[in-house]
Amino acid sequence: MRDSKRIGLVAGLTLVFGCIAVLAPATDAGLDAWAGEPKIKPNPNAKAQAKQQEFAVFNKHCVQCHNSVADPERPGKTRDEWYATINLMEGHGLDISQEEADMIVDLLYNLRRGMEDTPG
Repeated sequence: MRDSKRIGLVAGLTLVFGCIAVLAPATDAGLDAWAGEPKIKPNPNAKAQAKQQEFAVFNKHCVQCHNSVADPERPGKTRDEWYATINLMEGHGLDISQEEADMIVDLLYNLRRGMEDTPG
């Protein structure tokens, strides 16, 4: 009885270590693929560039009538409220693409995030 347990243990360990030995070369080969120069590199300026673009779009479309994005007396708005505001401004002659509207909403929402009555 004791020998059968020992044989079972040895067989089990062989199976486990055999699987590891079989997987190890594939894993090493997979890591070799990472050894070269990465194709996609992080851009540390990506967020700053996006913010600059958002602000440029805001300046292009909004500063003609609104002299500042900062108004400490007013609470923030939700994204839906900012989109409603842009729709209202279209009634006053604003001509804007969906992409530009999204950028302006991102800028204004993120500037005052956490101050809105209802998050979102």
